[in-house]
Amino acid sequence: MLLSYHNDKKLKADIVKEMVKHQKADLIIKGDYGHENGVFKGCAVGCAIHSMNVNLGVKHRTDDHKFYEEAIGVPEWLAR
Repeated sequence: MLLSYHNDKKLKADIVKEMVKHQKADLIIKGDYGHENGVFKGCAVGCAIHSMNVNLGVKHRTDDHKFYEEAIGVPEWLAR
């Protein structure tokens, strides 16, 4: 059984903080994982992975729902 955020309160707080930043910057759009006019815009999954890529110095595809599941602990089927 998977636990969201791997039952890690700090991980959850970090992800929520990043999502709020994306929301305030109006970067969350439905059904996309790419750039618009040179600025990253994406769905919640895409934005979360984009933030992890930037903050952790990794390079995962922003549409990689399996990585999202592994990193955050949210089942892939739910992320989709």
